[in-house]
Amino acid sequence: MKLFKYIVFFVLLLNATSIVSQNKKVIPPSPVTNPPPQAHFSWINDCSGDTICFYNQSILCPTYTWTVFVDTIGLFGFPHKKVLQKTVNDSINCFFFNTVGTFSITLTCYDNHLDSLTQAIKIDSLMSLSFYYFTCRDVFVNQSTCVDSFLWNFGDGYTSNAVSPIHEYADTGLYSVTLIGYNGIKSDTLTQQIHLLSVGYVNPAFTYTVSHDTVFVHGVDSEPDNLFNWTWADGTYSTGQDTFHVYKDSTAIYTVTLFAINGLCGPGSSTNTVSISQQPPPLPDFSFINTCLGDTTCFINQTIGGITYTWTAKDAGSHHASTIYTSSSFSICYRFPSAGNYSITLTTNDNFYTDSITKIITIGTIPIAGFSFIHCSNNFANNSSCANSFLWNFGDGTYSTQFLPNHQYADTGYYQVTLTAYNGNDSNSITQQIHVDVTSAANANFTTTSYGDTTSLQASFTSVPTATYNWSFGDGANGTGKNTTHIYADTVKTYYVKLSVSNACGLVSKTDTLKIIVPLPPPDLDFSSSILTIVPNPVSNGGYIDAFFNAYSSDNYLTQVYNAIGQKIFEEYFSFEMGVNEFKISTVNFSSGVYIMVMQAGNSYIRKKFYVINTP
Repeated sequence: MKLFKYIVFFVLLLNATSIVSQNKKVIPPSPVTNPPPQAHFSWINDCSGDTICFYNQSILCPTYTWTVFVDTIGLFGFPHKKVLQKTVNDSINCFFFNTVGTFSITLTCYDNHLDSLTQAIKIDSLMSLSFYYFTCRDVFVNQSTCVDSFLWNFGDGYTSNAVSPIHEYADTGLYSVTLIGYNGIKSDTLTQQIHLLSVGYVNPAFTYTVSHDTVFVHGVDSEPDNLFNWTWADGTYSTGQDTFHVYKDSTAIYTVTLFAINGLCGPGSSTNTVSISQQPPPLPDFSFINTCLGDTTCFINQTIGGITYTWTAKDAGSHHASTIYTSSSFSICYRFPSAGNYSITLTTNDNFYTDSITKIITIGTIPIAGFSFIHCSNNFANNSSCANSFLWNFGDGTYSTQFLPNHQYADTGYYQVTLTAYNGNDSNSITQQIHVDVTSAANANFTTTSYGDTTSLQASFTSVPTATYNWSFGDGANGTGKNTTHIYADTVKTYYVKLSVSNACGLVSKTDTLKIIVPLPPPDLDFSSSILTIVPNPVSNGGYIDAFFNAYSSDNYLTQVYNAIGQKIFEEYFSFEMGVNEFKISTVNFSSGVYIMVMQAGNSYIRKKFYVINTP
């Protein structure tokens, strides 16, 4: 009895020690392990004299064993199972049954675990219809016997003549499935109702993108009941259809595994290898302005790849270089207490690397001139210090006293620019050569002048040499050139006109509305019934065109000819009498192309298009 008490006390002590030990440990999350295999198979053709094939539909089974039995009576009258066939590692097992009767088929599968399934098959000579629906694989398993051909009606408007068809339904629900079997002139029909709870087998596929040390993953299957478990090959795990993981080790290749689990159809897994590289170290840098005593000096952070920052300002003239200012802001401004040299250190970190840069700054009282030229804008940036007045010499005979001048050069080229900075009686000068490769940035302002259906368009900015001008007139037509003319259709309408101008400084564009109003003819010169005829059309080889015009009023008519880009080629007044009038115009100086003849009297006019073909 005492021995039994000691044993109980020792067991309780071990449990208490285990509990205390567990309380002190950090228990890692349970790793995701492969689920056990699931053995399953089906067959077709249960008719005597047929070769019957058994189809392996197991899940997670890399190794298989098939066994075919027949029930017999043993030597002393006891039931006995006789092995007719045994095969190993065949996904499909086929066996010829030469007699009727009931046989047993066993499939055993292995994957560190073992699972087996035994099903009885009845071999008969009479036609019999039977099937079931394997939900997770969208397969109708046909178990009919002694049937030559089949017709399936899946209950959703689709049919099939396959023996064991694969059919994926669009949605879950109840479906009435009909199978008709034929054997010669005989037929039989079987209708069963299936309840579809899932529209597909779990899909473990996934996509991913990598950014340095971070991998972003997406599980492709979007079934609402699926579970997603991720292993990152670094001892950590995650869940969810969309997630990401940050690797904290050095550059390496990792195998990412997704286990996708469907409550009805079981699990599946997929793996991919991802190459991880750490982010490059940050590149700290900064610039500063205002280095005159009494000014507030600002330091502009120009670091690439930093996350956190620390600024340290020290008195470089003191014996111990004592710290006078610290800050963790992105950029800082500080007013130094006295003239002298100071060291400014910027330290940055990107969660992996730490780097720093130190610059010496001189706070003084004597003016120091400095500037830079801003390409395309013609602006000069003044970064002088300790100066309160300035004199600019732009190198082309012009000057300015502005702090930040804008200077338009007449032409491109190299110019020697001098800036003199003043502070009382002290001054300092700097001369730099600048290269003006374009005298101005592009400008897309324009003006329009309309007369009837004809509009003249002018780019209003004149100082854009070597620029390209492209016009969109809003009626499907386009044009080029700084100034152009366009003739619109004979109607009252609003058009959107767009000008795009480009040069070495880039492309700019502007859009404006333009309303075209074609005036109606006055009552005394009604052109509405007039006809203007031109023959021949086209005219070729410098010939004459004959124009015929039936005037409804005697008057002087202004006759003009315009080419396709709106340039006036011909102009003359003709005096016409009431009735049909004929006149001729020579085309000897006309280039090949399209032309518009406009005949006008007062505010009324009529137009006609004709063509000229002049061959050399």
